[in-house]
Amino acid sequence: MRRYETIFIAGPELSDDDVKGITEKATGLIEKMGGQIEKTEDWGTRKLAYEVKKKNRGHYVYVRFSGKSDLVAELERNLRINEGVIKYQSVLVEDKPVAKAAPVEAPAEVAAEA
Repeated sequence: MRRYETIFIAGPELSDDDVKGITEKATGLIEKMGGQIEKTEDWGTRKLAYEVKKKNRGHYVYVRFSGKSDLVAELERNLRINEGVIKYQSVLVEDKPVAKAAPVEAPAEVAAEA
């Protein structure tokens, strides 16, 4: 199974209970389709970088989980249908660390001039 992160933004007019209901529905769907929830965070209401659906603020929720690719497609379909969600994005989390680049040394003749 692969690891994914999904962030969705709920409308600012929704109550905390409404946002919690959307989050529980999303996590329930992940578990129902054989995925495993690793982490869920409620980031609260924040100002959006740009206006989305005539809204300047939104309630951010972060979910990290593992599952199959069809699970992500179904989760995004459900978030798209939900009228309380104004934006969402899912990304695949790489398990391998990024290799650090070796330091570049200046040629001897350039170092001698300095």
